[in-house]
Amino acid sequence: MNRLNRFKQGYHKTLRLAISPILSDTILPAIINKYIEENPRVELTIHVMESTEISSKIESGEVDIGLSCIPGSSWVKSIQFHEEDVPLIMLHDGYDSESGPYLDAIEILSNNILFTDNHPEYWKMLKPKLLEFIPSLKMMKINQSYITKRLVLEGIGVSFLPRSTIRRELLEGRLIEVPFDYFEPATARMFFIYKNDHLVDHDFTSFVSAFHFS
Repeated sequence: MNRLNRFKQGYHKTLRLAISPILSDTILPAIINKYIEENPRVELTIHVMESTEISSKIESGEVDIGLSCIPGSSWVKSIQFHEEDVPLIMLHDGYDSESGPYLDAIEILSNNILFTDNHPEYWKMLKPKLLEFIPSLKMMKINQSYITKRLVLEGIGVSFLPRSTIRRELLEGRLIEVPFDYFEPATARMFFIYKNDHLVDHDFTSFVSAFHFS
């Protein structure tokens, strides 16, 4: 009956997606808007969950494709479709790039709270490296990127965030990127998670892979 109702509504197939909070807040709106426009006969259902939970939902068959910030378990396929840099960002100081003072990353990190753990992958590498340069670094764990961004916009602290999450704020001049070249910069990756190649919707994965994220 449900299938018949969906067919009457004009849908010819259903695609169940699981997506992490950080990706749902950044890439999802643009992707879904464009995908629905080009694929009006595909019904989408979207489940937002932590990246660590996506594999089990794929394994159990509750969702068809996951969009995750980390690779899945050994029981599922994990295909990277995007990688981007993770700049150090702070509230814009009001100066333009030519007349403003030099932004020294070590000084800024030493004098501000660093919001950490807003991404499931790169902080384990990043925190110990930063502590080598700044042993007295003050850190605060914030496990959601959108809350981190809001606190930085309020001038409460600074953070390293994937470029796709702060692209608009940088363009609008609300945030500023602090040059950081003390060690190899962190990167953030995005992955498709699915059960096997025979069941995955390759039209959808190709569409997402071709999208410009940052």
